[in-house]
Amino acid sequence: MRGLVGEHIVELRVGDISIDTWQSFKIEHDLLSPADSFDMTFGVPPWDPTVDMVPIVQSLKDYARSRARVELFIDGSKQLTGFIDTVKGSEDETGASVRITGRDVGGQVVDEFMPRGFNIIGLRLVEVLALVLAKWNILVVIGNEGNRKILTTKTKSHTFEGHLHTAEAKAYLTSQKWYDKIKKVEEEEIQTTQDAEAQLEAALNHSTLLGQADTPFYSGALTSSQVMLTTGFITAYWSVIQQKKIARELKVKPEDTRWDWISRLLKTQNLMGWFSADGKFVVGTPNYIQQPMFDATRIVKTPGQPFPAGRSIDDNNIEDADYQENPGQRYSVVYVFGRQGKDPIRGEAHDTELEALGVDRPCYHRDTNIRSIEEAQGAALRILEDSKIKETIYTCKMTGLGQGNRLYAFDTIWDVWDDSPAIYVHDLMYCAKIVQKYEEAQGPSTEVTLQPRGCIQVPT
Repeated sequence: MRGLVGEHIVELRVGDISIDTWQSFKIEHDLLSPADSFDMTFGVPPWDPTVDMVPIVQSLKDYARSRARVELFIDGSKQLTGFIDTVKGSEDETGASVRITGRDVGGQVVDEFMPRGFNIIGLRLVEVLALVLAKWNILVVIGNEGNRKILTTKTKSHTFEGHLHTAEAKAYLTSQKWYDKIKKVEEEEIQTTQDAEAQLEAALNHSTLLGQADTPFYSGALTSSQVMLTTGFITAYWSVIQQKKIARELKVKPEDTRWDWISRLLKTQNLMGWFSADGKFVVGTPNYIQQPMFDATRIVKTPGQPFPAGRSIDDNNIEDADYQENPGQRYSVVYVFGRQGKDPIRGEAHDTELEALGVDRPCYHRDTNIRSIEEAQGAALRILEDSKIKETIYTCKMTGLGQGNRLYAFDTIWDVWDDSPAIYVHDLMYCAKIVQKYEEAQGPSTEVTLQPRGCIQVPT
């Protein structure tokens, strides 16, 4: 089934089915969410007898039951790898339609409970992660330098003339060019992965890992094909978890899902993780030092005032926006108290911006498990940053699913110039969430959630 969404080809592939005739869709990518989601509806008008819906719907149900992997592409660039959660069919005077909802590969990690009794002492971080995710053959990537690259597409305007079959043929040929281009990129990535695997083969201690094979959630030998490294976080691979204190913190609780446990594990190593578009688990940190990849512009012309350098009203691309300042839970200083032997210890972290404004809003936190000044300082900084993380949120709606030849993506920097009097934001901001939408009446659009750089801190 082939169709167009504005000037984009949006395609969902599962098994031998390929669907891109959409009545509506909503695709969410959130850096802070353990699983990205999709909600898509396709249909066939009653006047088109060439498409038989029955085998398509039956196949979708079978793929959903068997947890077959789904791949979601926009203009040939992979956006999400996951599974179908629900298939819902309906029919009325306008024709038949089927609604598909699902999540990326992280969805099953969120749903499944973590088995008890997993011993991590002596294992490297990447080995632990690979063991926990081995059930789904999820590749672990330490570092996000290469993985957060911007997904680019070939810019082309889809203006078709003639009958339906001509349009379908042109759309197919256009998409094939994109797929051939993406295939070449994927082949290069596979070679890079294979090179990394060859370097890691000697480092992976299979005897140690096989000693963990008795755990109820793991079967089979772990191989280096489940691990890929980038140089920026190479130390995370070599770090061995030996501290008994960390092992106590990571004792599996009855209510722990695999994601709950992985999150606690990464906090002990001052890291965070998310699932990439191609189904890998990425361990890294937000990239705040990159150059702006996108811009958001809304210029309100004021008589006698010049336009900002490099911008004009013709560059306006913000349809509507919302700015939220929520300082109610923000602390001016955080004190954390622990104990080192018989001696009390204290760590503190200050919000210099609030203190400069004369704000006195302290937070006092006591934790008997904190046994060093370094731990107390780290905990104080974490609490301070957590209080700031949702203080400033700028959300704007953009036309289309990308800008130039780039599709919108999170973990990117935006150059924002919004002159609206109620908002007035001139800043470089960090993108934490992307929601791509399509409705037949409104066409494609994207909502982006932007926050100040540095707002999302690596857990400490």
